[in-house]
Amino acid sequence: MKQNLKILAELRRMHDKHKEILAEKKTEFEKENQIVIDLIEDIQGRMQASEDLIREEAMLKYKETGEKKLEFGVGIRVMKRLNYDEKEAFSWAKDHSLALALDKRAFEKIAKVDDIDFVETTEEAMATIPKEINLGEEE
Repeated sequence: MKQNLKILAELRRMHDKHKEILAEKKTEFEKENQIVIDLIEDIQGRMQASEDLIREEAMLKYKETGEKKLEFGVGIRVMKRLNYDEKEAFSWAKDHSLALALDKRAFEKIAKVDDIDFVETTEEAMATIPKEINLGEEE
């Protein structure tokens, strides 16, 4: 056992040493490439703002027209959301011999197709943007 403990101690020491080396190299890399890192973060923020604006526009068109398939591959996905009291759901599950603890996944699967009096079903629309954006024009 003593020999195995020695091996483990040495492996731990080596592990810590190499983790330290890696952390230093990561820090060096980030310092050397800070301009690129900042540029990527800026572009990601601008992309997110652009996507948010497109989703807003898409939701406005959907509310006006009810159309789910919009221009250039942008679309609307309507998802069902269930709102219910978990204690009531658990009680319902016990009454229906489903579980000793509420299996939310199984309960929600049933609640989406059966009418359960304490479950309110709402629909939530969400705009989608395709990965590949094709505007139908040559660059």
